[in-house]
Amino acid sequence: MPTNRELVPNRPLAGTELAEIIRKDLDQMLRGDGLLSGHIAYGRVAYDLTLRLHMDNPAFPESVSKTASIKRTATELESAPHEAAIETPPLAKPLTAEALPLAHRIVRRIVSPNATRIEHGLPVTVQRRQLDGSVVDEQIHYDRGLVPADVENVQDESDAAQAEVEAAWGEPERRSQPEDEGQ
Repeated sequence: MPTNRELVPNRPLAGTELAEIIRKDLDQMLRGDGLLSGHIAYGRVAYDLTLRLHMDNPAFPESVSKTASIKRTATELESAPHEAAIETPPLAKPLTAEALPLAHRIVRRIVSPNATRIEHGLPVTVQRRQLDGSVVDEQIHYDRGLVPADVENVQDESDAAQAEVEAAWGEPERRSQPEDEGQ
């Protein structure tokens, strides 16, 4: 905990700090998805990733970044043949009608930059007054247990994301019918 010689300003998160927090949220989401276990394999798969930032800034309120899987070139497949199964979403002509898309979404609302830093093991800048009256900035790692569980608002909105991706990509039979298997 800060002493009476320390001032702990709740400075805004730097972009690099936010990137680290997003990376940890993504890692947690991927670890929690049973369909990404080692005992499951995919002959064909397509995916897209969307990062949407809603910022409290009237001049720049929202930022959306997207990337999607793409078919690999023959040259790329020579060095990474396991990527041959990756296609562009949505899958064209799925083999079964059960080839439905799957979506996950985690929403994090950051209320306190310092509480978020502590929760994710990032250092907090502390201004410490020296004996000579000068003030120096120090980077302190606080115990994660100092942050009450209800300070951060993390919500799993996977059900809504699932509905959105199904509406955007459609069910397989509406996208395209598989070619006759007998041909």
